Amino acid sequence: MENFKMDRAGIFKQIDYAFDELGITADLTGSDYMREIIFSVCVEKYGRKDSFVKIVYPDIAEKFNTNAANVERCIRTTISKSWERSSDEDKRNNLCKWAARSKSAFSNKEFILILAENISRKCNAMNQEKDKINEDSEQE
Repeated sequence: MENFKMDRAGIFKQIDYAFDELGITADLTGSDYMREIIFSVCVEKYGRKDSFVKIVYPDIAEKFNTNAANVERCIRTTISKSWERSSDEDKRNNLCKWAARSKSAFSNKEFILILAENISRKCNAMNQEKDKINEDSEQE
């Protein structure tokens, strides 16, 4: 994923929008863990090749004063419940094209990386748009 200039609040706003689209609500403990992991993937603290079990979950567990197994379990539960709650197939297809069509379950890591990639793309597009506006205003 590419670096982008969007601030922390802007990235979290995009994450919250994606969560709303998928029916991931704040009452699910795993949503806080997922939000933090997705943000960290977007700013390239974690990458595709990082082990979630050995690196990501323990880091998040330490931040939230819990254990890695709890982080993994809560995320899995949050993903399951969000898919049960979300009935709008188009929204799911737009955010997770290949995962929504998959007949088998997908891992926490796959789900999180799909969302992070989507959010990174949106943030990059927004930054490019802002840069173009700034360039246009400087030329005037």
